[in-house]
Amino acid sequence: MITHAAIKHNEVVYTGKRHSDIMKEIMKAHPEIKHFTKYQQGFVTDRGEYLTRKEAFVYAIIHKQVRQENLINKNILTSEDLW
Repeated sequence: MITHAAIKHNEVVYTGKRHSDIMKEIMKAHPEIKHFTKYQQGFVTDRGEYLTRKEAFVYAIIHKQVRQENLINKNILTSEDLW
């Protein structure tokens, strides 16, 4: 089951409820960071596995966490889809 939104950079995975919350926390800890273009956004499962947004899209449908017709974007998962 997907449990958290995640942002991955240099093999470090930061987690939280939403990607925007994670970005705010990263910027608090590292004020020099202004852009997140090099950061990969995804999700983490209850097994600690990191999934990209595309992988999480498929995973969430297979595990019945979401219904495909209710997703905001039809190709990737967003943290809002899990609320």
